[in-house]
Amino acid sequence: MLKEHQCIVSDWITKLDEFLVLNEKEILRDRGSVSRRDMEVKVRAELDKYKNRMEEKVLLESTTERVNNKESEP
Repeated sequence: MLKEHQCIVSDWITKLDEFLVLNEKEILRDRGSVSRRDMEVKVRAELDKYKNRMEEKVLLESTTERVNNKESEP
């Protein structure tokens, strides 16, 4: 039988902190020092890099497929 337990936000915070410590992750104890603007600039730059990698991957797969198709033609 399941044990009922009232769960409050502070319980979740404690459990999450324990999980992070267990997995040797740092816990941010305050708001940090990065401004929202700097964060948004960084996120956009990382997203652009990710999109470029995905476009390159698609292009490489397409090229590989065309080369393989040409090689299989008589």
